[in-house]
Amino acid sequence: AKYLGDNIPKIYGYTDNFHSMELINSKPLSEIYKNGLIYKLLNWANKNLWGVQKNSRIYPKPGFFKKCYKFYYDKTMKRTELFFKNPLHHDYNIINGENIGSIDELFKKIKFDALSNVNPTAFHGDFILDNILLNNNKFILIDWRQDFAGDIKKGDKYYDLAKLRHNIYFNNDNLLNNLFFVKQIKSNECVLDLKCNFFLINQLSEFDRFIKENKLNIY
Repeated sequence: AKYLGDNIPKIYGYTDNFHSMELINSKPLSEIYKNGLIYKLLNWANKNLWGVQKNSRIYPKPGFFKKCYKFYYDKTMKRTELFFKNPLHHDYNIINGENIGSIDELFKKIKFDALSNVNPTAFHGDFILDNILLNNNKFILIDWRQDFAGDIKKGDKYYDLAKLRHNIYFNNDNLLNNLFFVKQIKSNECVLDLKCNFFLINQLSEFDRFIKENKLNIY
């Protein structure tokens, strides 16, 4: 909370497992339908979260590679191992008629070294629309991640960006309301369908515009 500063509600008190904070009179961004909101949010975050240099929010890069590699590669491998231990797991190679390959084959295509070669910044860690409020035309962040590979000061802004892009495609309300289905065709093949919100999908062009303007890597 200290490192997120004015970007979050005021914290009034806390214990080991709970904290009390200022009440913000706002719906989450997932329930606010306003054109241009994603683009405005990203530019705000770039200035007030990821790119702020005062209060030591920009950090040196050396040594951060190992933390990113641990966060992206080691954690992914551990979660995959748990997935395969589940007797009900399915590693579908073919989804909606397209052969995407096995999970192992997909992982071999991921350039984890490139993913980990980033400059550390301040971060939120669960940068989705449900965790962002709008109060008097100011964005307020809630439910932030407690650390990034054990580091509470710095993380990877690309993780925040990826969280948001995924959330634009498939938000939490659609998941909680079971607005998706997976139908098994064969042991290695399925049909997948999920509901996407047209209003949000329509703003992906603004997301890409932000990436291009700030010379970031969309991949």
